[in-house]
Amino acid sequence: MASTPPALDKTQHGSGGLDTGEMAYVVLDSLADAAYVLDREWRIIFVNQAFVRHMDRPRTDLLGTPLWDVIAPASHPHLRENFSRVRDQGVADSFVQESVVRPGLTMDVRVFPVFDGLAVISRDISRRIKNERALAISEAHLRLALDGAAMGTGRGTPRPTR
Repeated sequence: MASTPPALDKTQHGSGGLDTGEMAYVVLDSLADAAYVLDREWRIIFVNQAFVRHMDRPRTDLLGTPLWDVIAPASHPHLRENFSRVRDQGVADSFVQESVVRPGLTMDVRVFPVFDGLAVISRDISRRIKNERALAISEAHLRLALDGAAMGTGRGTPRPTR
């Protein structure tokens, strides 16, 4: 008598009776990162709640709509090139770019081939980028201050040759 594998057993793991597909949907929908799936014709076939918020459009307006109809035309060439390469080569890729719908936000975009289309997960890394830039400026100022202090001790100035 075959038993249900533990990962698929609806009575375990607090799944509330959900099957594996339903659990996957719940997990993806609850991610803080925006996630969506495109079919071979570039139509949006899945969106999570974070993507809906990022796009500021109802889920029903996004589902079934070609991606190129919901993002700014100026973004099409860059995204189409990256997305086509992932789909055609079957190899995941990632890149950083400004949000195509929210200027000023920097997004870390990860693209994966799935089925005949793509899965895309994007994360707002604006705060991290801002902090990294501030840290680089702070380190540059500290280096200048330390170099200046070293000059005052004689260690930072060249010695005359005899």
